[in-house]
Amino acid sequence: MVLLIGASSAILGAFSPACGGSGTSTSRSTFDAGTPGALADGAAAPNGGGPASGSSSAGDGGADAESDGGSPAPLVRFADWAPDAPAAGLDVCWNAPGDSRWYGPLLGTGVPFPKVGAYTKLPGQMSYNLRVVAAGDSSCASAAGMAIDLPALPPDAHVTIALMGAISASGNEQPAKVLRFTDDTSAPQGEAAVRFIDALTGVMQVVFGTGTHSNFSFSALTGNVGFGASATALADGGAADANGYLLLSPATASALSVGVPSGQSDISTSSSTEFVDGGFVNNPGMNNLFGPGMDVTSASNAAWAAGDVVTIALVDGTGGGGGAQLVQCRDNAPAQGSFSDCAVLTPAGSATGIMAP
Repeated sequence: MVLLIGASSAILGAFSPACGGSGTSTSRSTFDAGTPGALADGAAAPNGGGPASGSSSAGDGGADAESDGGSPAPLVRFADWAPDAPAAGLDVCWNAPGDSRWYGPLLGTGVPFPKVGAYTKLPGQMSYNLRVVAAGDSSCASAAGMAIDLPALPPDAHVTIALMGAISASGNEQPAKVLRFTDDTSAPQGEAAVRFIDALTGVMQVVFGTGTHSNFSFSALTGNVGFGASATALADGGAADANGYLLLSPATASALSVGVPSGQSDISTSSSTEFVDGGFVNNPGMNNLFGPGMDVTSASNAAWAAGDVVTIALVDGTGGGGGAQLVQCRDNAPAQGSFSDCAVLTPAGSATGIMAP
């Protein structure tokens, strides 16, 4: 990865400039879906691509974005899972290795926590550095976390770029970082492909399962899942595929919850774990204390049909103000405007929690 130190600790409404100088673009640029390797404002791309026709890729997102008449191209979407991200949301800029200029923002709209943007086309056959910036930052000068390198992708690739961790980390929170997940686009007949990701700051490992600990009905679905990673195996030993998806039977309005593995300890160096043997504190101030046999969070309406490709992410509560929540995305569903088909699952015992598209 290319290390680009993120913004300062005072980041709420905007980011501090990072990596300044002449290496930032001066106007918003988007990719022309029909001319891989070119920028919509006519500037030549770093790989020598010619001028573009001026059309924008913003809004091309969705599972069928390649069928709009343009040439096939890799598709990238951005997930804002940083709990203290600006309310206006975040976006993504890019450059090629060796090029000091940054181009973007790519999506053209802010992605607020904890939403996921629609898939957007990239020109193929080249590698990139991707950088998360404040929404609307036409100079691409702000940065959150560090840049991530994205290798040359095949034209049918679907990739999720996720920012997770705290932009202004304190206590036992992991600092924000940008991670890449390659997405499946289909599931075997009669089954669903479901991926579980731990994006909850302050957590070393969790276990996803059905039922809840609170009513003693919890049954583990996955093995231990570390922060910034997806599940690699089912609890019964079945392995995830190369992209981290587990093959599951269809489920309707299922209870889903997340627990702490037995023996889990606080990732911080504080003595707060003395209060719960093997527990951890999710937020500074010891306002969220969890331990084995307790629900970190739970939901009542997890569902996936045969053929669905689904990602379920464990994220912080809105604004990082405590608690945790589960976000479910249908990865192979059409986009909902500027966003992927995602929703915050309804907390168990609550009638609220659905995220508006």
